[in-house]
Amino acid sequence: MKKRNLGFALLLPVLALLPACGGGGDGLTRAVVTVRAGVGATITGVRQLRVDVSSSGGAVTLNVPETPRDITLPTTFSVNFPKDRGGTATFMVSALDASDAVLATSTGMVTLVPGESVNLEIFLGGSPPMDGGVDAAIDDGGTVTDGAPADAPAEAALSLAPTSQNYGNVVTGNTATQIFTVMNVGGTSSGMPSVAVAGDTSFTIDTNTCTAALAPGVSCMIGVKFQPATAGAKTGSLTVNATPGGSVVAMLMGTGLPPSALTFTPSSLSFGNQLISTPSGAMTLTVRNTGGAASGAITLSLSGTSASDFAISAQTCNGMTLAPSATCTATIVFQPGTRGAKTATLNLTATPGGPTAASLMGTGQSPALLSISPTSHTFLDQNTGTTSAARSFTVSNSGDVTSSTPTVSLGGTNANQFAISSNGCSAGVALGAPCTINVTFTPTTTGAKSATLNVVAATGGSRSATLAGSGVVPGATPILRWTWDNTAANSGSSAGYTATLNGTTSYITGKVGQAIQFGGGGYATVTGTRTIMSSYPAYTIAFWVYLSGSLASQATFYNINRSTAPYGGVSVGHTGTSASLCAASTTNSLLTGSCPTFSASLNTWHHYLVRYAGLGSGVGQGAPVEMYLDNVLMATATQDAANNPVFTAGVTDTISLGAPSFVAMDDLKIYNQVFTVANQCTQVIGGTWTGTSCTLP
Repeated sequence: MKKRNLGFALLLPVLALLPACGGGGDGLTRAVVTVRAGVGATITGVRQLRVDVSSSGGAVTLNVPETPRDITLPTTFSVNFPKDRGGTATFMVSALDASDAVLATSTGMVTLVPGESVNLEIFLGGSPPMDGGVDAAIDDGGTVTDGAPADAPAEAALSLAPTSQNYGNVVTGNTATQIFTVMNVGGTSSGMPSVAVAGDTSFTIDTNTCTAALAPGVSCMIGVKFQPATAGAKTGSLTVNATPGGSVVAMLMGTGLPPSALTFTPSSLSFGNQLISTPSGAMTLTVRNTGGAASGAITLSLSGTSASDFAISAQTCNGMTLAPSATCTATIVFQPGTRGAKTATLNLTATPGGPTAASLMGTGQSPALLSISPTSHTFLDQNTGTTSAARSFTVSNSGDVTSSTPTVSLGGTNANQFAISSNGCSAGVALGAPCTINVTFTPTTTGAKSATLNVVAATGGSRSATLAGSGVVPGATPILRWTWDNTAANSGSSAGYTATLNGTTSYITGKVGQAIQFGGGGYATVTGTRTIMSSYPAYTIAFWVYLSGSLASQATFYNINRSTAPYGGVSVGHTGTSASLCAASTTNSLLTGSCPTFSASLNTWHHYLVRYAGLGSGVGQGAPVEMYLDNVLMATATQDAANNPVFTAGVTDTISLGAPSFVAMDDLKIYNQVFTVANQCTQVIGGTWTGTSCTLP
C-alpha cells in the first residue's frame, strides 16, 4: 500500500481536505465531505445544508442529506464525478435554520484526478483543530484515518476564477473584456500554463500574464475579450493547462446585439390624387430603433424634384436620440402646386443609426372645368309651328377631377321658342368623356328669336351658348312681285303697284316664264311702295338678270331713289362685267364707304339678292345691307347712322328698274323678311341646297 499525507486548513469559515490518493472501490472519482462545527462554535437548529458546487470536470452527482429534516453535525455527503474523469470542484456549504436563514457558511475547492477519492472536512464557524489538519492515509480500500499534520507538501494544483462568465449584451462590433485569475493552490510549483479559448470566435484572448510556472499561492491573469460580429447568443470556454498543475476550465457566454438601426414604418407614403393648391390629409411615419444601442441625434429633411409639394407638418424626431425599440413620428402633408405625378424623399440622418429614407408620392390634379361647344348657334329660318332638326352642343371637362352633375336649362327672352330635346349630361363629366345636349327650335310667331343654353355645375363652373333663329310664315309669299310675264302689274300679296314702262322695252323668254328686255333708255318705275315696306323690320329683294354684252357705262338694275331730302338711295348695277352695290349719289348717301364690286359673267342668267336687316322707324341706322350673287355673299355695306333708314313711312319714293341695252330682268320679288342662306336657295331662288351651297334651277 502506498501512502501520501496531505493537510489543509482555511481561515474562518474553514474547510480541511483529507485526500486519499487512489481509486474508489466503485471506480468513481469522488469527494466525500464531512461537515463539522468548528472549535469553539456552537451551531444549533440546523435544519438543512445548502450545497452550491461548480465543476470543471463536467457534470457531477451531488448526494446531499435529504431535506427538510433536522441535521446533526457532523454529517456527510458525497460528490461523484463521471467514471474515469477528474476535475476541480468548488464548494459553498451553508447551514440553514427553519426559516432558511444562513447560520454559517464555508467554501473550499478540491482537484481530483480520474479514479481518485478524497475525504474533506468542512468546519462551520469557530476554528479548525489546533493541529491544523488531519492525516489522510490512502489505501487500496480508500479508507481514511485520522493522524498527525502532514509533513509532505501537496502537488501543484491550478484554480481558475471565475469559473463561468456571462458578458451580457454587447453591440456587434463593440467589445467587452473580463479578467480571469489563475492560482496555484497546491504545495509545489506548477508547470508553465497553456491558455486556449474554444467555441464561438467572438471570444479571444486579449491579455495573458500566465507565461511562466506558478509557485504555490502565486496567481496570474488572463483577459478574454468578447467582440460579437453578429447578433445572437454566443458560448465558448477558457481552458488553462499546466503539468504539473492540472487543467481548469471557465465557461464563457454572451449575446451579440445589432447596432443602432433607425427605420421608417411604412417605408413609403402614397397620397393618391390631390387637387392642386389644396392640402391633403396628414399621413404619419413612425421611426423606430430596431438595433441594440441608442441612436445619435436625429435630423429630418425633404429632398427631390417635388420636395416643395410636400411638408413636414409635425414631428417628434429632430434632435432626439432613440434607445433600442424607442420610436418617434413625422407627419407629412401633400399640397401640389401643379398637376401631374410628384415624388420626394423624407431623409433621416443620425450617427449612429442612419441614414435612412422614406419615399413620398402623389398626383396633382386640376379641378373640374367645363366648356361648351359651339358657344353659339343660329338655326335656319323655321316655319312657325314646326320644329327644327336638333342641334348638338358638347360639354367637356378639361380638369382632372370629374365635375358634379350639371344642371341644364334654357333662358333668355325667347326661351319658350327653344327646347332641350335630349340631355346626355345627367351625371358628372369626367376628363376625356364629354356629354351631349340637343336643342330644337319651334317658333310660334314670325321674326327673330334668341335664348341661351345654360350648363351649371357646382364643381366645374357655369357655361352658356347663345341660341338664335327666325320664325317665318310657311311657304313665304313675296309682298310685291313682278313676273314680267307680258305684264308690268304687281302680282304680290299687296295689289295696286303696277310698274310704269319707259323708253324701249320688250318681252322675251326669261329664266322663269317671260322676262322684260330693256333697250336703249328703257326702264320701269314703281311709285308709293315705301309706305308698305316701312312697316316691316327687314326685307329681301331678289331678281334674275341676263347680260348679253359688256356695258360701257353704269347700268342700274335696281335703284331706290328718295325724292325728298335727304336725297340718294341704294342701287345695284353693272359697269362692264363688274357688278356693284352702291349709293345712288354721293350727296346725302344712305350707305357709308365706297361701292363694293364683284364680277358677273356674260350671256347667262344670274340671280341677284339684296338683304336689308333691322329696318323700320329708325332702327335701321347702322344696319347691314348685303348683296348675294347666285346665293353667294359678295358685298356688304352699312346704312348711314346719321340719316334716316332707306324706307320711312309717308315719304314719296320711287323704285327704278331697268337699264340700257344688253340687259334683261325676270321675276323681281320683295319679301318682308330675311332668310338663311339655305332658305334663300330653296324658298326664294327655287334651287336645291346641298348643305354647303345652292344648285341653281
